Amino acid sequence: MLLSLSVACGGSRGVAPPAPPASPTVTAVTPAYGATRVPGSESVSATFSEAMDPSSITPATFTLTYGALAVPVPGTVTYSGSKAVFRPTTRLHRDRTYSATITTGARSASGDPLLAKRSWRFDTVKPGVVCL
Repeated sequence: MLLSLSVACGGSRGVAPPAPPASPTVTAVTPAYGATRVPGSESVSATFSEAMDPSSITPATFTLTYGALAVPVPGTVTYSGSKAVFRPTTRLHRDRTYSATITTGARSASGDPLLAKRSWRFDTVKPGVVCL
């Protein structure tokens, strides 16, 4: 009795399958994380690793809050190139800690969600301090 066994492996040898598209990340923020003495007229911005879907960069996905109760700061959000900007509708209060957040609701131009929520904090200038 003669027994023959053959095994076949699919795919090409030495060629890895294509990597899935990388999710976008936030590569830079202003004011910087932990910044102090930030002027009250400052806007808040985030730069992304790739082009984003402008319709996904909104006041719902890019927020600014202050205090332990996370009081929302009203403002407008714009997006151009790879940068989103949150512009408060009024000056930021002096001597407060603010938190900016971009959620995973922000999506790349190809529809991939932000890899992870990105939050950062900064402090505004204290009363009596002059910023030049």
